[in-house]
Amino acid sequence: MPVLKEKTPVQTELQTDTGLSASHTVARDTGLYQSFLELPVPVVLLSFWLVGAALVGLGALTLYHLLWVLLGALAAP
Repeated sequence: MPVLKEKTPVQTELQTDTGLSASHTVARDTGLYQSFLELPVPVVLLSFWLVGAALVGLGALTLYHLLWVLLGALAAP
């Protein structure tokens, strides 16, 4: 008795054009990031540390400024 194989539906991939060239931008940025990560390890770690320290400092400065604005608003008659 022959065995019949079930036919699977053909899967088609839909491509939509949003008008934005996001895929091209991501590909270029990925290459740039990849080339950055290929630098010596101390250079990459130092860069990440400096960016992180700058972000933490910016957050602390923003909180300090908001504190003085709030205190100034409460103290004004």
